[in-house]
Amino acid sequence: MIARVNRRPAVALFKSDSLTSLILAVTIISIITLPRLSWSSYIYSEILPPGWAEAEAHDINNDGIVAGSGKDSSRTSKGFIYRSGTYKTIIPPGWEESYAHGINDSGTVVGHGLDHDYKGFIYDDGTYTEILPPEWREAYAYSINNSGAVAGYGRKTKFYNGFLYRGGKYTEILPPGWREAYAYSINNSGEVAGYGHDENNKVRGFIYSNGKYTTVLPPGWVEARALDINDSGAVAGFGIDSGNNSKSFIYKKGGYTEILPPGWQSAEAYGINNRGVVTGRGSYKGGGMIGFIYDGVSTSILLSSGWQWAQAYAVNDLGEVIGFGSYGSDNRGFIAKGIPKITVNPLVIFFSGKLEDQSVTVKNEGSGELVIGKITPPPSPFSIKIENCSGRTLAPLETCTIKYGVTLGPEKIAPSTSDVPSNDPIQSIVTVTLGVFIESK
Repeated sequence: MIARVNRRPAVALFKSDSLTSLILAVTIISIITLPRLSWSSYIYSEILPPGWAEAEAHDINNDGIVAGSGKDSSRTSKGFIYRSGTYKTIIPPGWEESYAHGINDSGTVVGHGLDHDYKGFIYDDGTYTEILPPEWREAYAYSINNSGAVAGYGRKTKFYNGFLYRGGKYTEILPPGWREAYAYSINNSGEVAGYGHDENNKVRGFIYSNGKYTTVLPPGWVEARALDINDSGAVAGFGIDSGNNSKSFIYKKGGYTEILPPGWQSAEAYGINNRGVVTGRGSYKGGGMIGFIYDGVSTSILLSSGWQWAQAYAVNDLGEVIGFGSYGSDNRGFIAKGIPKITVNPLVIFFSGKLEDQSVTVKNEGSGELVIGKITPPPSPFSIKIENCSGRTLAPLETCTIKYGVTLGPEKIAPSTSDVPSNDPIQSIVTVTLGVFIESK
């Protein structure tokens, strides 16, 4: 997309004997505000290794590297890594099939597959390590943190237990009294999130941390599944409330936030990043399955043009979302990269009274990183007193501040402007207008 320079015209601001010019100026600025892309604006790229029949993207790290699985031309299931348009097949030597599920910021991948038994694996720069707790019949590795600790599940009898693999040693994960447990995610503090069946065979989520368990179940709900945990310990998952509604939730420090957008029939959260942004899938207005992203305030749809359905599985700290769906008979993976959206508030500054410094807030209300250029200072007698925006990269919903000042002299003060440039593709330069308002005596 080609960025266009859209300058809002400067409004003439003069010393006035009334508030009329102030009201008129603000009204004009409101009228000429340009229509903008919504928070839900994304650029989608298809993920499908060359020659493969289908693919699913399962995880993405903060470098934008994707781990996933699919079926090659012979429809053999294999894992893959996708990075900047290139693919690498992931399958341990001699194995019949493989599935890649998790990736950390070093690019180390975990998954599972079929040897003679179902086993987990770690792939690190060409080297494979098998994961199978002693005396277990099978194991499935799902998540790996930046220290190389792995969470997953498997079984040695008829029931499934979770496990934590760290430093070559295994720790079994099963809340006291529960029948079985599935460990799905591990954060960089070593906390594990998952779900299982309690002593009454009810589905409950859990957090495991240093030998201690916390049950995760929103108040009044019938069941819950905890599927991802971020570095601050916030958990995303889904379940069923007392009214038999399928909803998502965020759990943090004993509190719950329910997620079911208006008009949606269901919502299932699968991923949460370190900014608390949640992604998942659901059904909307009686239609098919679509992806969603929830930023703590609103929920937006994730569905590339022409696709029949989609489900989102993970979101990294840059707001990049991965998942899979279809526009035909076979699944395709996707990566959705957000578009930045700059807002500057206020756009018009009036100095009056004691001529105190005035602050402007710059915010990224888009879904991609907003890169701020060098702020253009206004001509004298206006000035920038202090600012922390120039050269800054703002994540979605992040802000920075510019503080302007003015020094009165004997000369008449004409209105002035200051430009805020960015990589916003719709409005690459936003102009702040400055003036002085002095009431008549």
